[in-house]
Amino acid sequence: MEEPRQAKRARTEAWDKFQSAFQKIKSAYDAYSHIIEQELQSIKEGFDEIEKQKEECMSEHGNMNVGENDLLQINVSGKIISVARGVLTQVKGSMLEAMFSGRWENQLIHHNKEDGFIFLDINSTCFQIIVDYLVEVKYSSEKKVTYPTHSNQGMDRILQTMMKYYGINHDAVVSDSALDSKDQQLAQHAGLDELGCKEINIDGSCFSDMKNAISNEQKSLNVAKMRLQKAKASWEQEKQFIQSIAPTLEDDLIHLNVRGTLMTVKRSTLRIFEDSQLGRQFDGNVWPQQNTKKEVIHDWSYEQVADWATSHGDIPDEVANLLEENKVSGSELLALGREDLKELGISRPGTLAVVLKDIKALQRKSQIYPIFIDHSPYCFGKIIDQLRLKVMSKEKYQPLSILHIKKVDRKAFIETVEYYFPGELAQLILKKPIRKSNILSEHQVSTIDKWLEEDGCGVDKYLLYRASRDGWKASDFHDKCDNQGPT
Repeated sequence: MEEPRQAKRARTEAWDKFQSAFQKIKSAYDAYSHIIEQELQSIKEGFDEIEKQKEECMSEHGNMNVGENDLLQINVSGKIISVARGVLTQVKGSMLEAMFSGRWENQLIHHNKEDGFIFLDINSTCFQIIVDYLVEVKYSSEKKVTYPTHSNQGMDRILQTMMKYYGINHDAVVSDSALDSKDQQLAQHAGLDELGCKEINIDGSCFSDMKNAISNEQKSLNVAKMRLQKAKASWEQEKQFIQSIAPTLEDDLIHLNVRGTLMTVKRSTLRIFEDSQLGRQFDGNVWPQQNTKKEVIHDWSYEQVADWATSHGDIPDEVANLLEENKVSGSELLALGREDLKELGISRPGTLAVVLKDIKALQRKSQIYPIFIDHSPYCFGKIIDQLRLKVMSKEKYQPLSILHIKKVDRKAFIETVEYYFPGELAQLILKKPIRKSNILSEHQVSTIDKWLEEDGCGVDKYLLYRASRDGWKASDFHDKCDNQGPT
């Protein structure tokens, strides 16, 4: 009987040890669960705070009544491009999504409000390519849509800069909650130590399901934390981006007539290089004297409209009274037609004809007369493209290679650049050709010149990359040499 009693004591001791171990595991699990709940609450509060700030932004600066099917009319450098809102907002976290989400609608409409459209000071051809690409991404049955490029290397350089500027990458349909592969790896390898508690050590195959569940929970929590970090960074980037593009009171829209081609540019863009001829021409002290806008009739109050009608001897006093009683503003006066005047109570045909004649004269008077630029539209347009690239690229901006200019226009382009950017300033727009090399001998340079001339490429060469100056990394090389034409 002694052996059975010893076996019983051993079983009891083993059970006590098991219960003790179980209590330790339970205590560790309870502590772990508490930490997880705190982390989940913190993550939820983080996302809630971002959404709260976005709602406040929408209320203060935006339009609450927006929808994916809204038809947007966007003034892109003077060209009106129509696109559904949902096309531009489908790439979550992109700057296009931020601009047209509705959160900043009122802040982005230019203060001139000549047409009530959001104005984008960018190359309209490249923006249309981006819009076409996003339309295809949204509606195509293909799983992956070909990333947009331009056959002209100079235009492709502008296009790729714009894509990067607006945050449109090769995976344009990825949602804002997605993580890149590097972040996914970090989430996979993150452990409980990052949560503030030690790893729960559970042995035995019977507990494998529990271990797997805890491991998966850790990974999902780390993914959620990384998503929150990305959401915070994206929101801060959005606010900074909107602040950089929102029109200011001093940021006039300049309308240009370039030998019959109309262009619209922000004055701040024309002045990005202040020492240039363009920078001086549109300086704040000089520009008001050149402003050819004859009269700001759009901004008339209804009292000014009534005064205008009263001062016209051919407009009866009762018409002036009707305009004043209905509080017709300047912008409304310019929009009035025959049927509108009838609704106001003007029914006599002769009076209608007289008032319409005077309104048409006022419409002509209120028109903005563009500043005439006596240069090739192609050459001047390339300069404007460079100024816009400087705005988008900031310190990463690079001047243009003459190889990106059509051969037939190269001489005229150089002359136009030298007119607006005299002397050394020309290098702000156009890269300076290399006449000598520290590595190649004069004979080698002469041989290369001969080859280039035989191929019809011209003999001007431009130093794109020098390791001692630009850095030794592969990324440094690609930053300087990609999309630069024949190299």
